[in-house]
Amino acid sequence: MLSTRERVEAPVGYFRDVVAIKETSPLEPKLVEYKLFARGLGLVRAFQVSGGSGREELLSYSKGKQ
Repeated sequence: MLSTRERVEAPVGYFRDVVAIKETSPLEPKLVEYKLFARGLGLVRAFQVSGGSGREELLSYSKGKQ
C-alpha cells in the first residue's frame, strides 16, 4: 500500500481518502500498475506506469439494495 489519503476524480465523481496501491506480477516483472480504490465502491482508476500503457476508469455504478 502506498497511501490511504489520496484524492481522485473519475467520470463518476470525485473521491477522497482513496487507497492507492502499487501492483506488480512475477508473470510480467516489467509491468507496474497503480490502482486507486474508493471506500464502499472499489476500483476507481488503474494505470500502468511501466511495461505498458493501459488505463482503466470507473464510468458508472449503481447502489445495491441494503
